[in-house]
Amino acid sequence: MTSDVDLKYRGTPWGAAHTLIPGSAFMGQPAVERLVDEESRRVDFDFRDDVATADLLRFRYREQHQRTKRAWGWGIPAGPFILLTIVQVSRPAGPAVTRAMELGMLGATALVAVLLLIPYNLWVWRVYHSQERKNMRARCNAYVKIVKLARKEGAPLPPRYPHVVPSRVSATYRRLPDDAHLSGPAK
Repeated sequence: MTSDVDLKYRGTPWGAAHTLIPGSAFMGQPAVERLVDEESRRVDFDFRDDVATADLLRFRYREQHQRTKRAWGWGIPAGPFILLTIVQVSRPAGPAVTRAMELGMLGATALVAVLLLIPYNLWVWRVYHSQERKNMRARCNAYVKIVKLARKEGAPLPPRYPHVVPSRVSATYRRLPDDAHLSGPAK
């Protein structure tokens, strides 16, 4: 028997802690059972293992939280330079400002904005193209699909459960040899 602490997770970076509803609560319907078996085979994950599913949801939360934190961390410093570039492009030049000075200021602020955004974009590229993270997102999407079918079949689930935003980008599953650290294999 797993403890309640093992099944706690956060769904979104701004959300509260939630408790995973054990799979036995909504696995009774035949359509849900078929979907669980199909999705478990497709993404190599045992959705009947509640602790592994809670770990999967925790990993998804950490990824979302890290992405949000990085976006604010890079966006706030880059924002004033981007705004300054837009203002410089849209304002008319004064009599004391030559065309060369105007283009120099515009180029300098644009260069600073681009230099601030390059590391963030490289990090985003690495995160979205990491196959381990794509597999995790595909597994979370499969779990959301299972929960939606269970709710449709009449399982008593809370309205927003599982409190995880499904990923619409980069969620393709591909089997990796060292993928066991994110989950156990399908049984």
